[in-house]
Amino acid sequence: RDPSGIRPAFYYADDDFITVCSEAPLIQTVFGVQEDKVHPLPPGQALCIKRSGAWSLEQILVPLALKQCSFERIYFSRGNDAGVYREREELGRLLLPPLLKLLKSSGLSLANTVLSFIPNTSELAFLGLAKQAQDHLDREKAELVKAMGQNGSAVKIDEAKLHELLSAKVRTEKVVHKDAKIRTFIQEDSSREHLTMHAYDIHYGTVRRGQDAVVALDDSIVRGNTLKNAILRTLDKMGPTQIVVVSSCPQIRYPDVYGIDMAKLGDLAAFKAAIGLLKERGKEHIVNEVYRLCREELKAPLSSGTTVNHVQKIYESFTPEEISLRIAQDVTPDDCKAKVHILYQTVEDLHRALPHHSGDWYFTGDYPTPGGARVCCRAFALWMEGSSQRCYGINSALSFLRARRPVLVLGSGAREHALAWKLSKSPEVSVVFVGPGNGGIGNSYGQAEPFDSSPMVNVDVAISAPKFEEVITFCRQYDVGLVVVGPEQMLADGLADQLRAEDIPVFGPSKAAAQIEASKAFAKDFMKRHNIPTAEYQTFSAQNGGVEAALKYIDSVPFDVVVKASGLAAGKGVVVPETAEEAKAAVRECLEAKKFGDAGAEVVLEERMFGPECSILALCDGKRIAVLPPAQDHKRIFDGDRGPNTGGMGAFAPTPVVKPEMMEQIRKEILMPTIDGLRAEGKPFIGCLFAGLMITANGPKVIEFNCRFGDPETQAVLPLLECDLYHVLNSCAQGELVNPDTAIGVSEVPARDALHKGSLLT
Repeated sequence: RDPSGIRPAFYYADDDFITVCSEAPLIQTVFGVQEDKVHPLPPGQALCIKRSGAWSLEQILVPLALKQCSFERIYFSRGNDAGVYREREELGRLLLPPLLKLLKSSGLSLANTVLSFIPNTSELAFLGLAKQAQDHLDREKAELVKAMGQNGSAVKIDEAKLHELLSAKVRTEKVVHKDAKIRTFIQEDSSREHLTMHAYDIHYGTVRRGQDAVVALDDSIVRGNTLKNAILRTLDKMGPTQIVVVSSCPQIRYPDVYGIDMAKLGDLAAFKAAIGLLKERGKEHIVNEVYRLCREELKAPLSSGTTVNHVQKIYESFTPEEISLRIAQDVTPDDCKAKVHILYQTVEDLHRALPHHSGDWYFTGDYPTPGGARVCCRAFALWMEGSSQRCYGINSALSFLRARRPVLVLGSGAREHALAWKLSKSPEVSVVFVGPGNGGIGNSYGQAEPFDSSPMVNVDVAISAPKFEEVITFCRQYDVGLVVVGPEQMLADGLADQLRAEDIPVFGPSKAAAQIEASKAFAKDFMKRHNIPTAEYQTFSAQNGGVEAALKYIDSVPFDVVVKASGLAAGKGVVVPETAEEAKAAVRECLEAKKFGDAGAEVVLEERMFGPECSILALCDGKRIAVLPPAQDHKRIFDGDRGPNTGGMGAFAPTPVVKPEMMEQIRKEILMPTIDGLRAEGKPFIGCLFAGLMITANGPKVIEFNCRFGDPETQAVLPLLECDLYHVLNSCAQGELVNPDTAIGVSEVPARDALHKGSLLT
């Protein structure tokens, strides 16, 4: 027997037989012996039987504090055990005070309430409740009779009233009938709900329609499915004014890991209620924090010391009464006419009724073994990650977590949210961490898209160049399977290089390849070397008379110029002047006034091109590309394409500007020469190559290259994709993009009816 005595074990031995059983009364019945002849197997000891028939008790484990399972006694144990009988009866008796309080607050009394029970294992607790209710009624009678004789004078009362008083009884009925052949608790998942609808019926005529309330005592409320799908609907057929469901055991909040099949945390009614309350009260950050702590706990070996059950934090913000109210709300069928209340036994009264069975981990989360708390943490991780697997067994969470890997998306914008959302759809992803993330991320667990996506969780991880130690440590700690980098500055600072040096898969170009965005001067020279169509240009710096040379260049060229800071300026380093004087002022601001700091130490003056713009995103593995649907964004801050450029005011995709024939031209003349040229120069590009193009009268030309996903283009493009984005990005990171022409599936964009001015947009 285990050293804490969690599971029961009894034995009986005489000259002819020795037998072991999980319940004492079975031995008593089969062998016809008295209770004192049946003994519990002591915790930590083994019953050893030799071939000769000799037997002995031997200690094989050091006994620990006794933690015999209480739920065993409430539900599973045979009621004909003398101890179980007395315990269940006491559980029922202890429920009367809180029941009377609830009845009074609901405008009810025992006189207009029918006490009943849900067959079959709750019958003994019901008898205890009924006896205690009758005792309470008899005490009330005695007090009234006593009051009639006080002060030496009797209170006058007519014979009919006296008869009514003396004959008053607690109204008990067997309201619910259950098919004894159906045990819904132990039924396998796929057929449980179907069976519950056929397991229960009512005894007609036991409740006065429209007058009586019904109190239905059950041994436990575990998932709440039977209650919602069968019991409450069955009781509501009788037309009660109110229904009070009473549980003889406390709220079951945590999974069992010692042999009773309650392994899925997300199935428990109390857990679902607590999660609902956290969402309702804006405390979802607690869920993310618990998930982070549980994942950390699962990384530590059991031998490291005491395991902490972090799932307890889910319940800390609420009283048991608040959770009971939410459970009542959750389990009430939509078509139920009667008001429903839920009343649970308290943990304190549970221990009063079962003083020798203190194992209460189902209700408190206080597991007697470190492995119990660990498996509870695993159950929470599985729930967060959308798994329907049990938290222990052959198909355990450990194998599940190894099969699926976390992803880390770095950045804090809407682009990163869109990436995380799309990555969370992959069956290969267990969780998407977003660092540092934003307020819109982290609300994907639970009921939003059940079992359809992995959770998105904000994480506070420092992103510090040049070594990025904290990012690397985080990836090691959480066994991150892929890092997706959002902002360009991280790539320009060499984040991808540091991750690859640690053998951490990353989707994002090296520092050298990121120069395609980090230096417009490099990009223009690169395009010139590889005959990639772009505007005429020249580069100038502040040194060696560069300002004067730039001003002369503006006067000398036969075209209007655009002024671009060569370095990274968050999408705001480009000025499109309307006159030569505006162009000169922009040059001075950049080179002399240092408006863009080091990013503006060098400027590119290029011919202003005309035509519609478009954005082309290509996923690259260094050799091959998979092109996403073309998008179009709006950079100017004001309506009418006026005002200074921004990082992007909005975008849509696909854009009709780029037809299939033009897309093929862009691929052949711009995208592939860029990828081939970077590889030829020793800078293979692995990541998202973003080509900002102008569709001129002479064909598409490059305005600029970016080395990462566009913002806001990403938000418009990703919802169109039907592919597993994780699979594609991970393939690129491994240099193994397979079938690039078909890797990206694109959904059909439905045609819209023509809109007219004044139409309501929905």
